[in-house]
Parts: sequence; C-alpha cells; structure tokens
Amino acid sequence: MSLSFDKWLSECSIKVVVTVALAFGALILGRLAEAQEKLSKEKPVQRPLRLSPAELFPGELKALEPHFGLTASGCIKLDCSVPKLPEGATALPLPIQLRLQIWKNGKAKNLFAMSPTLRDSHDLSITTREVPHAKDRVRYRVTTAVGGKGGSSFTREDIPLPKTEKSFMVVRKLSRQIEVKKGSPVAVWVMTYENGMGKAADKTFEQAAQRAEWALLLSVALVENK
Repeated sequence: MSLSFDKWLSECSIKVVVTVALAFGALILGRLAEAQEKLSKEKPVQRPLRLSPAELFPGELKALEPHFGLTASGCIKLDCSVPKLPEGATALPLPIQLRLQIWKNGKAKNLFAMSPTLRDSHDLSITTREVPHAKDRVRYRVTTAVGGKGGSSFTREDIPLPKTEKSFMVVRKLSRQIEVKKGSPVAVWVMTYENGMGKAADKTFEQAAQRAEWALLLSVALVENK
C-alpha cells in the first residue's frame, strides 16, 4: 500500500512539474510574440515616391499665367504618403535629389541639383522666362521650386539663350503617374529646341534631350537613407 502511494505521489509530482513547465513556456512564448509584434510596429517604414502630373496654375488661376511672361513651365506632384501605416509605426523622411541638365547636341552638363527631404506631399515646379542681361542682352531665368506643408525651397539660375538655327521650342511634361525606384534618375520634364525631325520616335524625355540641338532636362532620384 505504501509503495503504491509513493508511486502515485511520484507520478503526481512529475505531472505538476510538466504542467508548470508547459505553462511557463507558454508564458515566455506569449511575451516573445508580444515583443516581436511591438518591434514590428515600431520599425520605421520606408516611404514610396509617386510622381503624377499637376498644374502650376490650376483652375481659375490659369487666367493669371499670361501675366508672368513665362516661356515654359511644368509642375509635378511628389507623393510620399504611406496609405496603410501600421499602428505605432513611423515613416522615415524621404531624401530625394532633383537635377537639371543642359543638353547641347547630345552632350549633357549639370546646371544645378537640389536635395530636399520629403515628409508629406509636395509640388515640384519649374519655369523659364526671358530676362534682360547686360552681356547677352537676354537670358533665360530658370526657377525650380519644391513646396509643401513643411515649407518650400527653390533654386534660380540665369543661362544664355540657346543659339539654334531653324528650330522651334517643344515642352514635354509628365502625362501619367509613375513610381520612382532606387537606381537611375527619372526624367519628368524636358524643354527642347529642335527641327522636328524624329519627334515621333522619341520614347523618353532623355531621347528627346539627346536628339535636340539644345534642351533642359529635369529629373528626380531617390537618395539612400543613412
């Protein structure tokens, strides 16, 4: 009788130990799962960059455009919003680079670059207009600006008018929404002086700039977060 009782007591002790171990293990696994979920929510989210056509003078403001004496203009919406941000997560600021190049007979030269950091939607705009200049009599004043809720920045440069023969000006603008990927810059606007030959064959803004006698090419690129 005593032997049976001792055996029963031993078996009960083993069951208690196993039960406690299983409960403790389940508790640890639950805490680990909660910690992992918290870390996933707190992990910063990389913002996308979507570009879409926009108007520099939208709606009724279109009537004011002739008063600015612009030779050419363009506007692009820069959208870096995250539609479904996980609860508790944050989105990283998005550094980008804007580059304006002058192309002459197939050769490019960087005019200037801007490196703004986006935290919400912005408008990227560019305008050119003729301004008096003592040496060349007239020059192009090129203004590129980025503006949003967090403020705005711009660059302005006066450049000589192109010396072209039997050519006319053509402005090509972004016509559809695109998403910028890491890697090569994406051309979003080009102003060319050309003779009209081969226009239909141009599949990209870069091709148009390369073929033209003279061109201004605006592009956007992502910059790696450090």
